Amino acid sequence: MEIVPDGILFMLTNKDRPGIVGHLGTVLGNHGVNIANMSLGRDREGGQALTALNIDSVPPAECLAELEADPDIVTIRIVQF
Repeated sequence: MEIVPDGILFMLTNKDRPGIVGHLGTVLGNHGVNIANMSLGRDREGGQALTALNIDSVPPAECLAELEADPDIVTIRIVQF
C-alpha cells in the first residue's frame, strides 16, 4: 500500500530512533485516532525520518501537544483533502 493524498494526511518528521513508531501509534490510539495507512522512511540510520499516515479523524489538540513534547519529534503537519 502507499499513502494516498485523500482524506486526512498526518506527516511527521523526527529523529530516527527505536520506539518512535510505537510511541506515535500509542499516543494516537490513546486519543481515539485510527491509522488507516502508514508509510515511513529515513535518510540514514539515526538520521531524520519522515512518517506519513492516512488517519480517520483529526487528532485533538491534547494529542498533538503530547507528540510535540517529544524532543525527537521535529515537525507535525496535518493536511485535509
